[in-house]
Amino acid sequence: MWPVAGYGALSLTKKGRTMASPMMYLVPEISCEHCVTAITAEVSQVPNVASVEVNIDAKTVTVEGGESSQIVAAIDEAGYDASRIRSAATAEQQLDDGVVRVTRWTFPPGSETGAHVHQYDYVVVPITNGALTIEADGETTVAPLAIGVSYQRGKGVDHNVANDGDVEVAFVEVELLDR
Repeated sequence: MWPVAGYGALSLTKKGRTMASPMMYLVPEISCEHCVTAITAEVSQVPNVASVEVNIDAKTVTVEGGESSQIVAAIDEAGYDASRIRSAATAEQQLDDGVVRVTRWTFPPGSETGAHVHQYDYVVVPITNGALTIEADGETTVAPLAIGVSYQRGKGVDHNVANDGDVEVAFVEVELLDR
């Protein structure tokens, strides 16, 4: 984990690394082997699920593959409430020359930046299509991204950015340092 200005500690990756991200769900009612069996049986029937791991002590279900909404529905079908647990998005700082800071952000499904305040004006250049959830001022909005369709925001933006979808989303952020 490395400190990234305005974001706290986040994972940084090296160029070219492929990331796979299992999805994790909090299921507070998990208490016994019956729970494990019921949840595993239902979630295993979701298309494209490669594995299901139920942790009684942590009260979590970790799933590789499948679509999140179908997994939550399967856990519900087994008789349990579930909510997705978000992991940290990754930031790969590519350049910081005192004029601009360029960071590639990668959001596997179920990841987020965590709440942060931008210290500089910035430009976002999407490098994948997709949608991100923006949480700010107690409200949630969905921001669609299209490859190469850039946008700009000003210093002081206070928000959390999350990928609540089922496909990886990425963009390059260019911060305009003190000018």
